[in-house]
Amino acid sequence: INPHFLYNCLDNMNWYAIMRGDEHSSYVITQLSDYYRTCLNRGRNTITVEEELKNAAAYMNLQLELHDNNFQFEKDIEEGLEEFVTINLMLQPLLENAFAHGFQDLERTKILTITVRKEAALICFSVHDNGRGMDARTLDALRLQLKQKMEDSRRGIGLSNVNERLRLYFSESCCLQVESQPGVGTVVSFSIPLLDEASALFRYDRRGDESGPKEEYPYG
Repeated sequence: INPHFLYNCLDNMNWYAIMRGDEHSSYVITQLSDYYRTCLNRGRNTITVEEELKNAAAYMNLQLELHDNNFQFEKDIEEGLEEFVTINLMLQPLLENAFAHGFQDLERTKILTITVRKEAALICFSVHDNGRGMDARTLDALRLQLKQKMEDSRRGIGLSNVNERLRLYFSESCCLQVESQPGVGTVVSFSIPLLDEASALFRYDRRGDESGPKEEYPYG
């Protein structure tokens, strides 16, 4: 399907909502439009940190609408990182996984937080939920699943996808880190090099060329 067809339909729906004075419907349609625009990303595999965060925020705003605002979504983003580049659709699977598994049967206030920080020559992303957490056995199984690139239909398909993309695009050292405590919550994090758009495109082309040299980058 031509994405312009989808965008035009959503824009038209938004216009009718505005004409009717239906601000709530206009808001939801706008969030859905933002989500799909950043998901499709004009077919590109890299995206600015700003646009990746926009995708994550649109996804969570839609989840808030679907679940009657029964949880809190918070962002703690260091300024000045917006124009650096990451792989697209890295945060949404982490958020979806946290939302789907972390908040089941949770009675206290549910809080899901994205944190983005610069540490030396890296950008560090983390998704933290204050949900059920995992016991040591479950946590070890998830870590092994990620390490061995296995998929479990109950948990972690999205995590495995993100982890493998981090490994292929950057290196093993950039893969997902998972920490969790029962009754406290779970943190899933990863760190990537500070890259501008030109550097990101060059590195992606090199990694995507099966015939090229498989040298390790200094940050690996």
